[in-house]
Amino acid sequence: MISGSSGSADGFQVVRPRSPGVIDLFPALIYASVRWRDGIIDAKTRLQPAQQKTKYLWRTLEREIFQDFGLALDLTYRKYDRFATLPGSYTGLTDMKAWYYPDTKHWISQSDYMEAGKIPAAQVDSNGKVISTGAAAGKSWYVFKEGVEYTDYNYESNYSNDRYNDFYGIDLVANKRLSHRWMMNGSISLGWQKAYYGKSGYVDPNNIWAQEGEPYAVYLGGGSGKLSIPAYTVWMAKLQVLYQLPLDFDVSFTFTARQGWVKPEGLTLANYDLPNSNKQDAWVQIKKMSDYDRLPII
Repeated sequence: MISGSSGSADGFQVVRPRSPGVIDLFPALIYASVRWRDGIIDAKTRLQPAQQKTKYLWRTLEREIFQDFGLALDLTYRKYDRFATLPGSYTGLTDMKAWYYPDTKHWISQSDYMEAGKIPAAQVDSNGKVISTGAAAGKSWYVFKEGVEYTDYNYESNYSNDRYNDFYGIDLVANKRLSHRWMMNGSISLGWQKAYYGKSGYVDPNNIWAQEGEPYAVYLGGGSGKLSIPAYTVWMAKLQVLYQLPLDFDVSFTFTARQGWVKPEGLTLANYDLPNSNKQDAWVQIKKMSDYDRLPII
């Protein structure tokens, strides 16, 4: 049984669900607030979605192998959940926020989408080049149903616990303390991270087949701001060495290597005969994240 309380104040709807039997080391209420697109309805009341929650376990084993030199092994597990339904969601409405309709008390959801068709096995670009859609061929793509209209309101809340990310990490670290004029620090790091959406942890159903249970990544800028790319690497190695010279001079060097970042692949499908002009196209991935090609090792 799930117990909770709800109420409203100054145009805001507040929902505070509680789940008995769940041990939460960092308790936080889940708030749902209705806002204007260009500002808060009531500036005196600022109800925000609860902060993202992180649960983690770690274990460190360290041993001195011989004088001034030791090894350490770090094991880490993290789980991230309570994501907000805000721009930037991996499969959310990143450019339109979560639309809200106060007259019907409805916020946009999966039920507002319809299947637009099946992804073809190949597409032809403007230069006449045939592009294979790879693993996406035969999958469904989605647009708004007829009647889903623009609204000046947007909705902010938190996804259910269906939506979470997890991370597993291993770090092997070697340290040589400063003695006999030199010191050293080196490490090898391995990390695996995946995203899960479940049945209710997303809004836009496009690309869920390619993202459920797949690696996730933060997009970082590149090319002087002309493009962005998902920054995800499974392994990284680092080595730093310092040597003391006479007359208080030091020399040092740093070596770093990592797996190349992934290269996302996708294309935009459009059908302007579809009934709702608010959304007649969709960007679709043609591979799962784990199948993307990667840039060279750096």
